[in-house]
Amino acid sequence: MKNKFRHNLKRFGMETEFIKWMKEDPLKVGDKVRITRRAKSHSEGWDNTWISNMNKYIGTETVVTNLHGASGISLLNCEGYRFPSSVLERIRRDE
Repeated sequence: MKNKFRHNLKRFGMETEFIKWMKEDPLKVGDKVRITRRAKSHSEGWDNTWISNMNKYIGTETVVTNLHGASGISLLNCEGYRFPSSVLERIRRDE
């Protein structure tokens, strides 16, 4: 599964962005974050779609509950949507 995932990233030209994101200081479960803006679907290594209902969470402060790789990050009280890391600003790290 992991090799297929990486192959698809290469195929769609997203490998560089994803690897950069993973090497930077990644978010962890328990980190408090703010959703800063909407995202363009299937961009910046995010393999998911932004739908209009997600707009209501822009500006919301919440907590990371799960990490799903390129499909996004689940957040507390956000209806199960998966947000890309590029729209999340860490407010506090859960140590």
